[in-house]
Amino acid sequence: MERRNFLALLGGGLLSLSLLGDSTDYTDSGTALRNLATRVDDADIADPHQTPRLIHDIENALAKSKTGLNSDATDRARKIADIKHSIANLLSVLPGVSPPAKPPIENEIREIRAAHTYYETLLAYLRTSSDLREELMAIDFEVREERNGLPASRNHESKFSEVDSALETLQNETERGSDTSAMHRSQLLPNRENVRRDATQLRDVYATYSAVQNGYIRASRLVDEATIHRENREREKAMDTFAEALSVMESNVPENLRGYSLSATALSLDGYHRMLRAYHEGIPLLKRSCNAETETTKAPNRLFGDGFAHLLRARRVLESG
Repeated sequence: MERRNFLALLGGGLLSLSLLGDSTDYTDSGTALRNLATRVDDADIADPHQTPRLIHDIENALAKSKTGLNSDATDRARKIADIKHSIANLLSVLPGVSPPAKPPIENEIREIRAAHTYYETLLAYLRTSSDLREELMAIDFEVREERNGLPASRNHESKFSEVDSALETLQNETERGSDTSAMHRSQLLPNRENVRRDATQLRDVYATYSAVQNGYIRASRLVDEATIHRENREREKAMDTFAEALSVMESNVPENLRGYSLSATALSLDGYHRMLRAYHEGIPLLKRSCNAETETTKAPNRLFGDGFAHLLRARRVLESG
């Protein structure tokens, strides 16, 4: 019997074993990851609003992929491939017969496992950043409602440290060279450079929210303090405190971040930008109203009223969303 006919007959008998037991195997694992890669490519990872859905998609795809990879069907397919490879290797001693290449299934499984590592790293980053998102959403609600007065300012230092660590791990995983070309050819991964860029921008979105929220809280308290100094005719203290209030606030939100929001109900960064502009227009007028040279005229009260009107406009922005 010719070698080719012999191997075909043997292969047909061995492959019939794969019909036994469960039908989910490593090919389903690859399909789940390719579908996930498409969803990640289509998503805007920098948008906090999309984080919950991305976490859900990655968790589900990884679960399906691991089920297929760890199935009895995959084990049988690997054993069959190994047996066929061993027989072909034995036959390679014959004249004119070349040694067989490594079974493709092993390369495919190795690529799938490497893709798992990448998606698990991305998932860890999204979960960590989601914890920070929850904290910022809580402050957003407190700032806008002010049911119990202004909330305490928070720097979220430990949370940002965790986010930065997870982001660094993701960046390192992105830069790893092993299996990159193979996984891209098999479309198991999204565009990893785009993911890294957007993941970094997501961190920038959270940092901007934190800075703007804390700046607003601190500036509002200082404005209240400066107003008391003004009412007590402590002009220098009032002017210094108004100046400090202006200095603790960001002057604006970067234009490329203004379209982002923590959730459907949270104030967008564009809203916070408009609030900041109103404060930066109003506080200088409040400070000027403390000038001793105009104390005996109507100008100080008019300046104070105009400045306060800008602050009321900022408050309406916060309340309206």
